[in-house]
Amino acid sequence: MRKAGIVAGTLLILAKSASADKNFGLGLGYDRVFSDQARIIDTLKPNIHLRAPKYTMLELGAEVGKSLVLDFKFHLLRFDRFSLHLIDPGIYLPFHDLFFTRQDVKRSFDFIFGGGVDVFLYQGLMVSLGARWMFPNYFQVMPDVKDGKYDQQTAIAEDEGTGSGPPLGPPMLWSIPIEDPAAKALNHANFLKDIYLDSLGAVHLTFDLRWYW
Repeated sequence: MRKAGIVAGTLLILAKSASADKNFGLGLGYDRVFSDQARIIDTLKPNIHLRAPKYTMLELGAEVGKSLVLDFKFHLLRFDRFSLHLIDPGIYLPFHDLFFTRQDVKRSFDFIFGGGVDVFLYQGLMVSLGARWMFPNYFQVMPDVKDGKYDQQTAIAEDEGTGSGPPLGPPMLWSIPIEDPAAKALNHANFLKDIYLDSLGAVHLTFDLRWYW
């Protein structure tokens, strides 16, 4: 009986804390990309968030604009008016390939990692500042690179009248095909390294204003 009472009391406390917590939020976010290779520099994104009770430290978010962003926020520090979330894994699904940081690399989506701080200003009104990075889907990019999809040089269209530069297309890894397996492996590794270094250098700074209830 005593154990049952303890269990019942614990469940009651958890239920009260869950009902007292503000769990559901709607808002509008601003995302600015700092990258020389990004076509989309800044955009506004309506978003929806579902915060689990405090003892779970978990929040699910979705943003829709010129892309769809789904992520989990892990609140390592979470108080009544302030929280710090890190890692924040998720996926980034743009509605056009040109919205990727590396448009020359074909894939369906990017993986997301990031973090930020949330501050409640007044009752359910919250402001969030954060940063995120988007990395090409390794499980799709790696096989393409390994199979030599990007090995051949791409022809460059040069318009003598306008002097236009090269269009978007597969990158030029080398001008003459390399047959040596070791040399190919090294070039593939260098290409992959460049892809993810470019992605690491393209930081998305985010500002969100949301209302929770």
